[in-house]
Amino acid sequence: MTTKLSAKQAVFFFPDRTWVECSLVALLERFDQFHEVPWTAQQILRDMPGKWEYSLVALSMKRSSDGMRSGAVAPATHATDILAFSFNSVRENCLYVHAFFVAPEIRREGFGRELLAYLSARAATQGFVRIALRADIENPRALAWWLRQGFEIDGCDGERGPIRLSVPVRKLV
Repeated sequence: MTTKLSAKQAVFFFPDRTWVECSLVALLERFDQFHEVPWTAQQILRDMPGKWEYSLVALSMKRSSDGMRSGAVAPATHATDILAFSFNSVRENCLYVHAFFVAPEIRREGFGRELLAYLSARAATQGFVRIALRADIENPRALAWWLRQGFEIDGCDGERGPIRLSVPVRKLV
């Protein structure tokens, strides 16, 4: 019998570049499961405005509590340490989501909503007006999930391109 995890059994934090560099192998393993956005190491580490202040990771509480040192979260050494993540940047007065991932083994357990709640709270305290992203047109489940969270379709990039979505931050907090 498998024990289900809840979002309450995770530690959500905003990693700095050093944590991401030290956790790169585990992140790449998770990106291998993320078919819509197959990022390389260079893409993960690419600097963008606000990326290191607004990207978010959820780690297994058991893993992160074992690795806590002086209040810092130890780097992830295995893909299974990383339950969810969102790589984000700042564009004008908008928090832009480049990659939003929840591990397949814990989907439908509330991690996506919790990750979005942390992002929304951070966006609100920093004065952002909107959160925006692009969703793969070939992934109707993800698109439906974003729409259920309150996002609205802003347009589409070409006939088969990604769908642009956004939501006012005030609608989420």
